[in-house]
Amino acid sequence: MSQLDRRSEAQLLNLFPKPVKLGLLYKGRFHGYEYNTLLNKLGGEGKCVIIIYLASGPVRGVYLSEALSALTSDNDAFLFDVSENGATKYPVLEPSKASVVSYEANLWQFGDSIKMIRYDLRHVSFCARDCVYTSTGWPTKNSQPCEVELHRVHDLGHLLPNDWRHLSWTASARDDLMRGVVSFQALDKDLPRIRVLLLGPAGAGKSSFVVSARSIMYNRVVHLPIIGKAAGGFTKRVSQECENVKYSKSKCKYLSFKYIRTQI
Repeated sequence: MSQLDRRSEAQLLNLFPKPVKLGLLYKGRFHGYEYNTLLNKLGGEGKCVIIIYLASGPVRGVYLSEALSALTSDNDAFLFDVSENGATKYPVLEPSKASVVSYEANLWQFGDSIKMIRYDLRHVSFCARDCVYTSTGWPTKNSQPCEVELHRVHDLGHLLPNDWRHLSWTASARDDLMRGVVSFQALDKDLPRIRVLLLGPAGAGKSSFVVSARSIMYNRVVHLPIIGKAAGGFTKRVSQECENVKYSKSKCKYLSFKYIRTQI
């Protein structure tokens, strides 16, 4: 679990021009504080954020849009800090030096602003003035952070960064929703049941969704899903399977819609 609280995470995400989310890949106290370990966790590709937590409270770090292992320029890189007053972004000025690994000096550095010892990333030095990044004004000193984290940065694309609606998951709301599902009837009298097509590759969770629907109707777990891509998976061709969903196992009553599962 990341040490970054939700408020600080929201402030950090606001620094990006497009909606993104963070995925924790590496945490120093669990994986060790060596550069090579951190690099292996990233897998050599993808956008990432390195977050440095100082024992005195401030949170600082760097965003890199290019693979750490690639010796390429990074026009979108930036340094940042997060505090109670908000988050501040310090864009790169010399993209070719956004991230430099010095094997002779055993340093991993982001301009002069952040320098980390490769074999122990807890040893960090900061500098107020820089020619590679916009000057941060951080006090020039050596520091030992209480934690170092690596996060992959995922583009959300057209997905909404926040919930599009808020639901009250109370017992009363659940019962109202159940009654609405059970009593649902199509407006067209000639259409006895509505067929819901679940379309997706094997292993996407189509069968798991059907099992979840059954469990909700019975108010208990009635089946554990078999992985769709397994030899004994539920998934069959669309013409071979049509799933009726009961809402009362004892009375054999069915909902007015059924699920059809297929794979692509």
